[in-house]
Amino acid sequence: MDIAALTPDTAIHVVGCPEPTIWVELRRAARQFCQDTGIWKVPFQVFAVPGLDRYPIEPEGSATVSSLEWIGLDGKRLEGRDSEVMMRNQDPNAERGRPTHYYWGRADDMVLAPVPDSQYRLEGVMTLIPRRSAMDIPDWLGERWGEALVALAAAWLLTIPGQRWTDANFARAQMARYQQYVAQAKRQAEGLDQPATRVVRYGGY
Repeated sequence: MDIAALTPDTAIHVVGCPEPTIWVELRRAARQFCQDTGIWKVPFQVFAVPGLDRYPIEPEGSATVSSLEWIGLDGKRLEGRDSEVMMRNQDPNAERGRPTHYYWGRADDMVLAPVPDSQYRLEGVMTLIPRRSAMDIPDWLGERWGEALVALAAAWLLTIPGQRWTDANFARAQMARYQQYVAQAKRQAEGLDQPATRVVRYGGY
């Protein structure tokens, strides 16, 4: 869905606001809503191979990873560790074995520890947010939560000082409306009650 499709619903709250300005805030709102709620979850698989501990976690299209909810191997979840895992794995004599821990930073590959000694298929769930420049969002996000994006974009636009549509009181009302949607979406996300998504595969064999 092109996020610009939400422009008319937003424009009625900020009469006279240029469309490009509305698009900027709608993009910000989509990103913020997904960040605030964790509503966009995607299952993924990593095929680990012997001797390779680093695997990129980067979805296709107009999304980027916000967090890794969990990663598991044969039904058992791996424990998250800090960046010290990365430093230990750089040692050529680092232990090899069945992965039990992982590290992931927003700008980093996922790192497994111990370094895999064999082929393993890991499964997990990641939370996505739209890229900053993305104009496309999933259809289900726009259809189910478009009113939330409109409310947040309108709240931000209404606080731009010195414009004929500026209205601090209305902005607070829109922000309160947005928070109601956030609460609903969080409940849905916690129950994993969102539309089915594709499995994204990364790595080796």
